[in-house]
Amino acid sequence: VFDSVYDTGERDRFRTRLERTPEGGTEIYISHRGMVEVYTSERKDSTVWQPRPADPDLEAVMLSRLMLKLGVR
Repeated sequence: VFDSVYDTGERDRFRTRLERTPEGGTEIYISHRGMVEVYTSERKDSTVWQPRPADPDLEAVMLSRLMLKLGVR
């Protein structure tokens, strides 16, 4: 049943912040935080999750997807 199931060992979390501008518009900010699963021993029998650097490219992709969903071309 589970032969085709796999895990990449990476997790991504995005935070979205909306700020109102003085002109009445809205600015959207997206930030990324990621974790990666690494082995703790050479035998590869246990793992821990460690933070990985923020990815500005992923932030840009998520922002463009959100803009498309909101109707911005």
